[in-house]
Amino acid sequence: YSGEFSPLVWADDDGFDACSLFKHWGYEVEHDFSVRKRKLLRRVDLFVEAVEEQIPQLKWGDTLVPIFFFSGHGFEDRGQQFLVPTSATTYDAADSFVELSDIL
Repeated sequence: YSGEFSPLVWADDDGFDACSLFKHWGYEVEHDFSVRKRKLLRRVDLFVEAVEEQIPQLKWGDTLVPIFFFSGHGFEDRGQQFLVPTSATTYDAADSFVELSDIL
């Protein structure tokens, strides 16, 4: 890949709309907008910790449905998928990408 990413003028609006919808459905929502790689990875860590804290509290028949929503650029390269934080503006900024396997 080479070149630049197109600006995502609606990404924050899409994220806000998704948060509003999940709140309406009764989900507990944590959100952040326009984050760089380090902050995105930290938010994922916090998300995983919050989910793991809930597991011991579950009772028979309870459900836990964690949802991670990312509104932004992503791409695949040689079988690897990447999320692209807003701080990355070109495909040459590989150190800014977040490998999806690091999150899942």
